[in-house]
Amino acid sequence: MVLDKVFPPDERVEKEIESLNSAGYEVAIATLKFNQQLPDEEQKEGYRIYRRIISKFTYKTSVGILKFPFYFRFWKKYLDTIFQAEKNIRVIHIHDLPLAKLGIYYKRKRKVKFILDLHENWPALLATSHHTNTPLGKLLSSNRQWIEYEKKMIGEADSIIAVADEMKQRILPYAGNNITVVENAISLKRINISTKPKIEDNYLDLIYTGGINYHRGVQIVIQALPRIIEKIPNIRFHVVGSGAYMERIMTLTQETGVGDYVTFHGWKSQQEVYELINQSDLAVIPHLKSVQTDNSSPNKLYQYMYIEKPILASNCKSIERVINKVGCGLIYADQSPEDLANKIIEMNSKDMKTMAKKGKNAVLNKYNWEHEQKKLIGLYNDIVNN
Repeated sequence: MVLDKVFPPDERVEKEIESLNSAGYEVAIATLKFNQQLPDEEQKEGYRIYRRIISKFTYKTSVGILKFPFYFRFWKKYLDTIFQAEKNIRVIHIHDLPLAKLGIYYKRKRKVKFILDLHENWPALLATSHHTNTPLGKLLSSNRQWIEYEKKMIGEADSIIAVADEMKQRILPYAGNNITVVENAISLKRINISTKPKIEDNYLDLIYTGGINYHRGVQIVIQALPRIIEKIPNIRFHVVGSGAYMERIMTLTQETGVGDYVTFHGWKSQQEVYELINQSDLAVIPHLKSVQTDNSSPNKLYQYMYIEKPILASNCKSIERVINKVGCGLIYADQSPEDLANKIIEMNSKDMKTMAKKGKNAVLNKYNWEHEQKKLIGLYNDIVNN
């Protein structure tokens, strides 16, 4: 496996490694580090982590990876040493699009099978990212070039892993039938809720967990709060996470006069996040609708469902599909504080416990990693034996 970030943590990658280990596959994963504190090589139960230190400058050149070869050269030199150390590599598994070119290179050079694991719609993600919309970013990163790169990489991979059926349908025209959908479902054996559910009180606690950037849409919730407070004065909104847009969100909270109704918890460990969700009444996924979010599979969706919270979400296709199919919440029109407010007011008058139970049952019966891993293992069995 190849992952161009510090590892751990990465819940999806960790789950994939555990599942492959359970099926008898041995995994070596090549990752990065930015200081010498982490070891260059670390043996875990069933897999090895390789790490190579990288300068901040070289790492930043990855934004221009399609125009300048520095980042690819770094990785080729690095991976050559791993191929020399690991004599029996049969598959190279690239996580996300940027380093997919390496999969093709080693497929040809080392005669290994190439799996491309698309966590994101990368061209769409870059098109909406702040760093690629600066003058320098636009110079280094061409969206049209990324779209063509994606088509070529998908066309030459032996197999593609997608995180949602919507992503599969998007790439189907140039991927053929070699796509396996493995959703970002939670692992029932990894999640642990140690505290009791929220004690009933007079407050309606609304929660958002995750990154804080413009496209996550937390600002829409803040803008909706004044109308919500008119009908539900005992509401409290909990924001759990951090990100580049946090300062603007905090300023907006003061500008709209809802500061007394919002608590910013900052970054929390995964276990702390679970506990805060557990102490809430209603969860929100306010992502702004885009080509990227229509094709995504956010972990928080299944976390909310498992922890038995009704969900209010914007009408991003992949999220809307699951919520409507399960009946575990309501959908509001993207970027509409008015509709968001109306739907929360509507949910407050509905039987939210029934919604929550439907979500929990759906995770226990279908939307869990123990179910999804069968598709991953089946993919590996097919690709290794053929």
